[in-house]
Amino acid sequence: MEKQQNTERRGLLRQAMVRAKSLYGADSRYYAEMLNDYATYLLIYVNDPQNALKNYSICIDYLNHNIENKNLRNIVLPNYAMLCSDVVMPMVHF
Repeated sequence: MEKQQNTERRGLLRQAMVRAKSLYGADSRYYAEMLNDYATYLLIYVNDPQNALKNYSICIDYLNHNIENKNLRNIVLPNYAMLCSDVVMPMVHF
């Protein structure tokens, strides 16, 4: 049951990401927000750091070209840092 729910959530997030890209373009804040949401989901719920890193990298590229977007930067960078620290020193799960 939980695996099916995760698959459904993953599908919904991917759908939203694709829709944001087609409606607003690959260089839009909305697409970058959806990439961040999807990457965070992959990192926390699916435990897929490789694909999360790919999505965060696109977000970081967007932020580097849109430096005025400080609100999104404050959302993306802590998540990206969590991924980087987890890759270097995996989180201890109790």
